Amino acid sequence: GFQMVAQPASALTQAPAEGAYVRGLYLEGCGWDARGGVVCESSPKVLYVEAPVIWLRPAPLAQLAAQPPTSAHVYECPVYRTPDRRGVLATTGHSTNFLM
Repeated sequence: GFQMVAQPASALTQAPAEGAYVRGLYLEGCGWDARGGVVCESSPKVLYVEAPVIWLRPAPLAQLAAQPPTSAHVYECPVYRTPDRRGVLATTGHSTNFLM
């Protein structure tokens, strides 16, 4: 599994020792409170906002499962290649638009 940690772009001066930084993602239907580091209500008439740089840090599944849900602040959501929430289904049953 992965732990996801939002990082301000100004704090990133080199590659992480483990995992990867992901940027260029957008949030749909919500906002991002940079000060609090949390998802928030979207502003009126704003459909998409740029997500912060996210550090995908590998973690053993047992370690992630041991964290109480209230302290983990986990929000599971799909990641798509395009704003279209659809894609061509491959013979394996996976969509070409769904990433993770």
